[in-house]
Amino acid sequence: MDRRFREKREGTNKRREKPILMIVAEGNNVTETTYFKSFQQQHANYNIKVIVAKNITDPKGMLKEMQRQWKVKGLSESKGDMAYIVLDLDCDNSKAELIKSLSGTAKNIKFVPSNPCFEIWFLLHFKYSTHAYFNSNEVIKDLKSYIPDYEKTKDINCTLCPLLATALENANRLNDHYKSLGLEWPSIDCNPMTEVPEIIHKIQELEK
Repeated sequence: MDRRFREKREGTNKRREKPILMIVAEGNNVTETTYFKSFQQQHANYNIKVIVAKNITDPKGMLKEMQRQWKVKGLSESKGDMAYIVLDLDCDNSKAELIKSLSGTAKNIKFVPSNPCFEIWFLLHFKYSTHAYFNSNEVIKDLKSYIPDYEKTKDINCTLCPLLATALENANRLNDHYKSLGLEWPSIDCNPMTEVPEIIHKIQELEK
């Protein structure tokens, strides 16, 4: 066997030993892409791959796209690979019910919804509140009281990173709050709420 080919193959296998966390974000939204890519470190014990689902925004279409990407990228649950579908509920009950019906249909793929939108996770870095929002515009307006120059294309992880523990604690408090009310997530009655900590906990687990 040619030495250069052998070294290249061995190097590829060595790199592939790291679990892959594949994240599919809905539509052309770059907020999630920018945020999760900021967690990729040069010598991390994992690889983060963020895929934008172009014009796909419905849960069923995103699941189908994720299953396609899982095969194309050659991912394997036995190697520790995981896939997450990150999407907004937008206070849409039919969307929440569809996610419930689809969850668990693919063992290696998890839905990670936020209600009304992903920016709820950002807000939890600054405060705990059970105040309900009617739409994503209200959430972003509230977020701008903490990050005045916030834009969906802006990388704000330098601001958020020191407050990550606070965000996780506040998210856990929200989860306990809704459980105490007998509410089952995902549901538009859980407002505000986000399951983004599911991914963060996984990253922290792999960092150890």
